[in-house]
Formats: sequence, C-alpha cells, structure tokens
Amino acid sequence: MTGTNLAKAKLWGANLSGANLAKANLTRANLTCTQLEDANLRAAKLRHTKLYGGNLTGALYDDTTKFTKYFDPISRNMQIF
Repeated sequence: MTGTNLAKAKLWGANLSGANLAKANLTRANLTCTQLEDANLRAAKLRHTKLYGGNLTGALYDDTTKFTKYFDPISRNMQIF
C-alpha cells in the first residue's frame, strides 16, 4: 500500500497492523480505533487524521512523516526510523 491515496478514507476499527503505508496520503482520514501496530508510516501524510483510540505501538515514522499539529508520536509508542 506504499504511496496509496487514502485521504478522507473511513477506516475506523480497521486492522492495519504491519501494513506498509510508507508515503501514503492519509490526510483527513478517520483511523479511530484502528490497529496500526508495527505499521510503516515513513513519509506518510497524517495531517488532520483522526487517530483517537488507535494502537500505534511500534509503528515506524521518520522526519518526513507529516503529523497533525501537536500529535506526539513518542507518547503513542511509535518508533523513529
């Protein structure tokens, strides 16, 4: 799913554990309660994305991953790559 455009997608409750979402556009997507453990989110666009209640433990990100303002990946147990 590398580079996939999932902008505004409604994926609440989905199991995306281990998914390769590198360079994916997830802008304004609803990922509420989504399982993203160990997912690859390097260079992904996550601006204005709803991540409430989701599990991001072990998900990878890098300095090009774009998060919503004030989102703290460390507090969500994500790992920088």
